[in-house]
Amino acid sequence: MTARAVLVLGATGFIGGQVARACLARGWRVRALRRRPGATGDLAGVPVEWVEGDLSDPEQIGRAMSGVDIVFHAAGYYPQGGASVAEHIRRGRVTMQTVLRAWRSAGAPRMVYTSSLSTIGWPPPGQSRPANEGDHYVPGTLPRSAYYEVKAATEQLALEAPLIVVNPTAVFGPGDVHLTTARLLVLVARGWARLAVPAT
Repeated sequence: MTARAVLVLGATGFIGGQVARACLARGWRVRALRRRPGATGDLAGVPVEWVEGDLSDPEQIGRAMSGVDIVFHAAGYYPQGGASVAEHIRRGRVTMQTVLRAWRSAGAPRMVYTSSLSTIGWPPPGQSRPANEGDHYVPGTLPRSAYYEVKAATEQLALEAPLIVVNPTAVFGPGDVHLTTARLLVLVARGWARLAVPAT
């Protein structure tokens, strides 16, 4: 039986790197897209096929997707800089639409999109239960948060595609080479910050 071929978008990042490792552990062939030549994230020395490309270039993405069985999209737009919330939403949507067009053109049968916990909203009034994937963040609830608004907009495009969508919460563990969530643990370990969560 031929091993599955997969493409990981965002393989130089924390979650994407772990996705690539999990696929390799299953015996799958892994292709990984990177923006900067030579960048490996936490995958230095790991047997993946690196290809260069940018999510704003549909031809590069399409070539990367050619011949794969599954695309793992863990390279969602992250709002940074001084642009307005509306501009960040526009950029996020354009990036996602470009990836989706390339995916449809390439004919890859399945894509798994890594979204965010921020797209999960609150349970309806009167329901005392934890929130779940059926409770959606309502755009405009936090109008000054580009992150919440962008993630909601791009996840909506993913659901309409439709894609498989996963909503990770805070992710900790090995491979966080850019110290994304691990930065908090480092601050606590050094005594520079304290962390508490509500518990009963």
